[in-house]
Amino acid sequence: MKTRICIFIFLLIGLFSFVFLGVPCEASEMNVNGFEYEEYQQNDKIKDMKSKKSIMLTENVNFNDESETLQFCNEFVNFVNENLNYYDTSIENELNEKINYYEEKLKNFKLSEKNVEDYQELVAKLENYQEILNNYNNLLYAPSPTMVVVNPNIVVNNVLTDSALLAIYSAALAYFNANGYLLAEELLEHMRTNQSINSSYKPSNIQNIKSTQAYKSIISSSSTRSSYNFEKDGTTAGNDAYYALHSVNYNKTNTNSGVVISDRYDYAFDMAYDDFKTDSVCNAMYTLQERGYLTPYYVIIELSECYSSTKTEENVYMNSYSRYFEKIGILGKGDSIQYNFSVSNTSNKTIQTYGPDDTYIRVYDGNNNLLVNDDDSGYKLNALVTYQFVSGQTYKIVISMYSSSQVGNIRVGFASVEVDDFNDITKITKSIGFFTNKYNDIDISSNQYYANIFLINNDEEKSFTIETKKKGNSYFDTYLYMIDPRRSNYYDGVGTDDDYHPMYIYNDDGAGNLQAKLNVKYKEFFSKNTEFILISSAYNLSNSGEYTIDINGLDSKFGLIIL
Repeated sequence: MKTRICIFIFLLIGLFSFVFLGVPCEASEMNVNGFEYEEYQQNDKIKDMKSKKSIMLTENVNFNDESETLQFCNEFVNFVNENLNYYDTSIENELNEKINYYEEKLKNFKLSEKNVEDYQELVAKLENYQEILNNYNNLLYAPSPTMVVVNPNIVVNNVLTDSALLAIYSAALAYFNANGYLLAEELLEHMRTNQSINSSYKPSNIQNIKSTQAYKSIISSSSTRSSYNFEKDGTTAGNDAYYALHSVNYNKTNTNSGVVISDRYDYAFDMAYDDFKTDSVCNAMYTLQERGYLTPYYVIIELSECYSSTKTEENVYMNSYSRYFEKIGILGKGDSIQYNFSVSNTSNKTIQTYGPDDTYIRVYDGNNNLLVNDDDSGYKLNALVTYQFVSGQTYKIVISMYSSSQVGNIRVGFASVEVDDFNDITKITKSIGFFTNKYNDIDISSNQYYANIFLINNDEEKSFTIETKKKGNSYFDTYLYMIDPRRSNYYDGVGTDDDYHPMYIYNDDGAGNLQAKLNVKYKEFFSKNTEFILISSAYNLSNSGEYTIDINGLDSKFGLIIL
């Protein structure tokens, strides 16, 4: 989690200069797009509230009466609107403007098989604004609020709490929109419509990133992989990037033909910031996050400075211990990666890409004859090929974007499995009743030089374990992998199940007696209603044998595969 989240909060402080349901701060001077004004100097009612201990972040608050609570909420709304009046607008106007915008987008949308998700995203955004506008209007006339809390660990005794916190969210979106901070607005907006934790999101409002000083420093840097901060510089583009991103990771090609900026968009509960108001607004957003109103995700911004058409090469070798592994790189415009590929034993291998981009795979023999190629047989727009590679020969596996104008990170999985396409994994999973009606003592056979591959998709919001067990009287040495196919973040990569937000997890002997065990942690790794790949294998693929798999911690009524 990055300090970008709290830097964003300073925008709200500049907007409110106090935390909703918190103690207001002293008068301060604010400069927005060259316009300076004094905050709070004329607002005696809000000044008077400084003497009221309205809320603390660590305890419940019971207001003395309904009228006082309603007065406080009204003062909050009135003050935000007073600030927006400088732009001849209001919270309600800004929310209605976005509703009209998405209604018009949907009206002119040309739906096809390839853009169904884009259409659904627009619908979700429209419904989000309609919902928060309705919440905003209803909040002014709430029936009988008696308790408002910011600490997510406090038991909620009144439904007004969530509505009140959502008012902060609404005001932030309205302010971003009014100031032209479109990227900041889009990212916060998506956190509400996103339904899949740790998913990848490529925002559309990135046109101003290139004009920021931070981006110019990134492309002029000799480091192709590092971190950087976007700083507020008084320009719309600079301020927008500062509030939207601030601290980011980046990776790029040597020629700047591809530049990928990434960040995990989330909130942290923290009492260590410089002042009470920063703590409060940040923690209000965190509360919404923990209650499921806001869902963390990865921001992926893909840019380019030139067309390169560069091919990089890397040698890849798979032997009897090469159950599964990944390679990560970056492609600029026109670029490709060639893996000079060979195997120790003649067998089928599956190579597939992961992540949010549209990729292409071609496999050539040593004489440059095309053997197999694929576009979309993998996860969503990702490519997947399976081929029988012969020992003693070297092949060329070329990975590129489907469009030569596309840039992005490339994440390639090499597996000792045999599948025709991503749907084939589903068929294999269903053919043995795996996870559809059985959670324990699932029989698995491990053939020589081959691992087993399955899909897991569950809608429970909880952690669970997967482990191998002996079948009969003898233990068979096993290995487990679980793969998140949605991401290609350069900085997260592979990890044990103790790492934070890895793209895949693995285990060898965690269950003891040569048996593997995965601790699948919800939020840190697993996401509900999302397809994850499970690979179970012999530790040494030269060996064949039988074993069973147990899944513990999930309720069978939810089902483990949802198709």
